[in-house]
Amino acid sequence: MESLTLLLTSFPEWGKSLTDEQRIDTLSLYSKLLEDIDGAVLKQSALAIASSSKFFPKIAEIREMASSLTESYLPTPLEAWGMVQRGDKSCCLANNIYRSLRFTYAGDPQYDYVERTNMNVFLKEYALQIERKRINDCIPRSVHDFSEALEDAKSKKLQIEQK
Repeated sequence: MESLTLLLTSFPEWGKSLTDEQRIDTLSLYSKLLEDIDGAVLKQSALAIASSSKFFPKIAEIREMASSLTESYLPTPLEAWGMVQRGDKSCCLANNIYRSLRFTYAGDPQYDYVERTNMNVFLKEYALQIERKRINDCIPRSVHDFSEALEDAKSKKLQIEQK
């Protein structure tokens, strides 16, 4: 894997305390857990890490860098609030959150207070959803697949037990 070679070259001290078998096992694990990332993105991630880090990166750090290089722009919570207030539909996440919260609208006698409350609730929920997305994007596809298979198995087991 070209990206791991780049990282090993950039961090020559890495693995000196490990046995040959431990180094091979560790690099095999890196390869396995990074195989779902596009090669060009992985190489860009390795270059970015090599130029900004003092130590050989953990798998999670490589995945986070790859995610940050590929994720589409998501507005900040305040930008998203402004977008939904203007009726801008370009951020699906913001619009879905806004609709799901069933806010009180203008015409309420305490409109200013209600609007500030609505905004605070939206900002917190939006920030939470962005963080969940960021974390979710860093999880390898194989873990998602395993998790889905496990949920399917639990569901089937429950259906069998109910019969």
